[in-house]
Amino acid sequence: MLFSSLTFLYYFLPILLIIYLITPNKYKNKILLIFSLIFYFYGEPRYIIILLLTSLINYIGANLIEKYESKSKLILILVLSYNILQLLYFKYTNFFISNINTIFKTNINFIQLIMPIGISFFT
Repeated sequence: MLFSSLTFLYYFLPILLIIYLITPNKYKNKILLIFSLIFYFYGEPRYIIILLLTSLINYIGANLIEKYESKSKLILILVLSYNILQLLYFKYTNFFISNINTIFKTNINFIQLIMPIGISFFT
């Protein structure tokens, strides 16, 4: 579903806005999270686990940083490393393979990856 599609404009967005406006303030972020997951699942259901896992790791990392201030730099580095490695894998694996093939005259096959929708944004 695209932001400019009729499904989004005439169904998804109005339902979201109505539910969001009638929801008490303390639940508004949860409503947005649920609708964001629905929107993502509609667009690419195969990679919903990656989105949930990334969100969970970042959430746990943020809580650990708050709880263990003395170890906050280490926790931040670990969480950022996970996010960067995930981006490198999905976005640049075939780029690296192509460069290795060119530089070393090898014939490594490309990996058939379908990049998760919006990985750069949610990462």
